[in-house]
Amino acid sequence: WHPESPNVNNFNIKDSEGYYISIVVPPIGSTLSIIGLPYTESVPLNFAPGWNLISVPFTTPVEGYTAQTLAQAISGQGGQVNLIRRWDANLQAYVTWRPASPNVNNFAIEPNQGYLIYMSNSVSGFLP
Repeated sequence: WHPESPNVNNFNIKDSEGYYISIVVPPIGSTLSIIGLPYTESVPLNFAPGWNLISVPFTTPVEGYTAQTLAQAISGQGGQVNLIRRWDANLQAYVTWRPASPNVNNFAIEPNQGYLIYMSNSVSGFLP
């Protein structure tokens, strides 16, 4: 979707799908607010082989959930995670966790943040 052609590729936002939003030149100090209703229960996530953009909308805080423990939970449901990435706004770069080096970049998984997960296979109905 593009503001110069608002009727082209206008689609509904769906649960359990991730979206990139590109802001070309945001005003300094600005914040993007998205209005909607909060989740009241867990949303099952479906993973496909390749890149998956997800958020983990916890209904209760999860203490100590990290990239490694998220990958372990997905593996426990039959998934094979190759890597997990998050955007670091301070570094202006992606930070990547890999199972081959599980203690390197083992960042905390935070509620309602976006993560890119690269999978070798499909997993349906994953509940974090």
